[in-house]
Amino acid sequence: MLEILKRTAIRVFICCINAYNRLPCFHLFEVIEEYDDLTRKLICVKCHSYFGMSDRHEAVLPWDEEYEKIICLTYNLPRTKV
Repeated sequence: MLEILKRTAIRVFICCINAYNRLPCFHLFEVIEEYDDLTRKLICVKCHSYFGMSDRHEAVLPWDEEYEKIICLTYNLPRTKV
């Protein structure tokens, strides 16, 4: 099951508040970048927000500047703008 989720679009529906219009977005995630077997960068195809997914910590977090710093330091990547 985990292999299917890693290789195809991740269809995870999570209700959270969109900061712009304060309406809930039931996110539909798609993988846009894989860093290793356990860490991925996702985009919601509905609200176009970025998220980071960690299987190691079983978490999906909003992709912000702090999260990007952690990923860049961990995987020795150059900083990019989201």
